[in-house]
Formats: sequence, structure tokens, C-alpha cells
Amino acid sequence: MKLKRLQHAMYLCRDLETSRKFYTDVLGMEEIPRKLIDPVRKGAWFKLGDTRFHLAQWEEGHWSLGGATQPITVWDNHLAFEVDDIEAWKRRLTEMGIEYMVGTMGEGFMKQIYFRDPGGNSVELVQHLRDDWWKEL
Repeated sequence: MKLKRLQHAMYLCRDLETSRKFYTDVLGMEEIPRKLIDPVRKGAWFKLGDTRFHLAQWEEGHWSLGGATQPITVWDNHLAFEVDDIEAWKRRLTEMGIEYMVGTMGEGFMKQIYFRDPGGNSVELVQHLRDDWWKEL
């Protein structure tokens, strides 16, 4: 018995349209239909290869909805996406007015940046600098 892969992850958000725009326009995710969900429940689903990412709107009161004004930190719940050019992502986020923090772990074999989505959820982008990066972890 073993885990095979990450099938999906979900973040709660207060403003679905703002979060949807962030994940499509900033990160370039492909939105897909939500076939199994009651349309009364507001949300959006995205495809990244064979992994899925879900947003679910939660109006008020959930403990995790602290907002985008929380400080950016490495030690937070987050999603990490592998990218091919972290410097291009830094330029893109700067151009879009999105603050990020540069991670310092993995020097020599990976580069990382951390930022928050409009709902305050933490996102990491990581670029592996060597094919054998996994030996360092």
C-alpha cells in the first residue's frame, strides 16, 4: 500500500472571481468544468497536467481566511508548483505588483519564491537547478 501522487489540492477563498483571475491570469492555470459539484456551491477547478486544483468560496467565518495582508513566510501551509524559469516569474510578479519572498533553502540545487494569492493562501514556485535535486532532500 502506498500513495501514488497528489490528485488535487483545494484552497478556500472569499472572492471567487478575484481568485479565479489570479490562478488563470497570473499563474496561467487552465480552468476546467466542475462536473460533480452542486452549482449552488461556488468554486472553480483547474487542471495542471494530471493534477487538479480547486477553489471553493467561503463567505465568512472560516479560520483559514486571514487575508492577503498576512506576512509572507516559508513556514506556512502552501502549494508548491515547479517552474522552468524562476527569474521570469519574479519579473512577472513584480510587474503585476505582487510581493514575494525569496526562499533560501536548497541553495545550489533549487530556487524558490513565496507569495500569497488574493485570499491569503501561500504559494511557492520552485525551480530545480539539477536533475538529481531530489538527492538533496
